[in-house]
Amino acid sequence: MTPGLHPDAVAAAREHTDRRKAAVWAALAGLAQGAIVLFGQLGYPYVRDLLLGPANLLLLPAIAHLHIRHSGVRISGATLALVTGVAVTLAGIGGTLNVDAQPAAMFAHGMWWWTVGKLWAETGVVSRTFGMLTAGAGGMVFFASFVAAGLAPLTALLPGVPDLALWDASRGVLAAWSLVLAYRLRDPS
Repeated sequence: MTPGLHPDAVAAAREHTDRRKAAVWAALAGLAQGAIVLFGQLGYPYVRDLLLGPANLLLLPAIAHLHIRHSGVRISGATLALVTGVAVTLAGIGGTLNVDAQPAAMFAHGMWWWTVGKLWAETGVVSRTFGMLTAGAGGMVFFASFVAAGLAPLTALLPGVPDLALWDASRGVLAAWSLVLAYRLRDPS
């Protein structure tokens, strides 16, 4: 412990540092996710495989930081946000590697965004406006998971049914959202 500093002041300074680090990691996750969506097919499998871990797992520090903030206002929402956030990171890897896992990964993604968005809109933990946008996007990704699950067999059986790029769209939106989250986390004021 630093001499002359109260333990609470040291803990607050460390939390401030951790919040800023979480913002950096979220920004890097967003950039990696965007690069996979934009360039992953060009360097397949090398670019995708190189960025797959960072694109998904670098969101974990932000999820952990948000869990602490959420716990102060609503423990059940904090727990659901933590669990679904972790599920999104792991299912995102699975969905990228296996097309059959994409609807389930999108379902988890929609559930996570709906949970954190609703929590933020009701409590202002991050930003009420960002919360409403996140919850709305969560509803759209949630709906898209059902569309993706229903279109997969139709596209395979009927060549005229368009193959919508719902997975890539959800990943692109996640990339942009991660960058906005990083901006929001860098300075809470």
